[in-house]
Amino acid sequence: MIYFFIGTKAQLVKMAPILKQTKEQGLKYRYIESGQHPEGSRRITEMFDLPEPDIWLNDGGDIATIPSMLWWFIKLMFRCIFNPSWIRKNLFPEPGICLVHGDTVTTLLGALFARRVGVKVAHVEAGLRSWSCWQPFPEEIVRIMCMHISDLLFAPDDTAESNLKKMKVKAKVVQTGANTILDTVRMVEKHSVSVDIPDEPYVLLSCHRFELIYNKKRVTWLLDTIEMMAEKMLVVFPVHDPTRNRMEKYGYWERLKNMKNVRLLPPQKYADFVALERSAVFVAADGGSIQEETCYMGVPCLIFRDRTERFDGIGKTATLAGFDTGKVKSFLESHKDFVDKDAKYDDVFPSQLIVNEVSKWQSGACHTTVSY
Repeated sequence: MIYFFIGTKAQLVKMAPILKQTKEQGLKYRYIESGQHPEGSRRITEMFDLPEPDIWLNDGGDIATIPSMLWWFIKLMFRCIFNPSWIRKNLFPEPGICLVHGDTVTTLLGALFARRVGVKVAHVEAGLRSWSCWQPFPEEIVRIMCMHISDLLFAPDDTAESNLKKMKVKAKVVQTGANTILDTVRMVEKHSVSVDIPDEPYVLLSCHRFELIYNKKRVTWLLDTIEMMAEKMLVVFPVHDPTRNRMEKYGYWERLKNMKNVRLLPPQKYADFVALERSAVFVAADGGSIQEETCYMGVPCLIFRDRTERFDGIGKTATLAGFDTGKVKSFLESHKDFVDKDAKYDDVFPSQLIVNEVSKWQSGACHTTVSY
């Protein structure tokens, strides 16, 4: 049995092509939803015509605050430690391998739950390292833990594979040649979009990470930066709910709403957001997935982070701005140099490779399984 343990919108976007490949190949699988972002997961499931989860661990609203996430995590960890029979019966009823993705709390839960009842673990997007436990936190710690307790590691590129060698992991390492989001971007190319793409040149902005929006000084810097970019061209800013909540808490929401040449939008469907990325002069963001997407599309990307565990496009389509106004000004003058018109990945299909490898690996593992 192939298990998928997924819980955030970003994870589902990147695991969607693997799920579809698994289904199309007729392989036996079970989809477990941790419920970290249930509302977003439902929208993505519908958009990509994905199978419904076999079980939800949280069927309420999205877990979007630190206190609610801690409480949710503690409850599930209590079950992991003290009720393995429930895990075996309801989550992993057969021997097999569990696919977890990335570096979220859901990633760690999935790996720990699987190991608790003797199910093997495969980590997708393994080998990404910032080499700083606090940047980002807790993602870097989650990555380290999951990579050390996994049996199979899928590294998206040479750097990730090299990182795993430095870490001296015991698991089998397979390089996929690219991140699975490459396949996801391909999947949405044929989707119709409902968002209005501006006729004039624009920069697309996306900011929602905890280390930015929960730091008032950085949010102040962000607002100053938005005004600076808006002097050059239109700024299109789909605002995530946690970002708006922090803006309101700091008393900055009215300032943002009243900025000239800034167009605020609600959170966008994935296909619509990718369409906005494709047509933007450049994208400014704090998320790693956006850095990857823009790399594969050849669109310039300015990253609002001090460090990144991803090297997709760095020095080619992307550059780290940290929270340095001077670097932002420099990028505004040189962003045309970061356009990659030759970005092609026609012969790279990471999701297909992963499914084929998991299928082969599971067959070999099952032959050696004596008991559950």
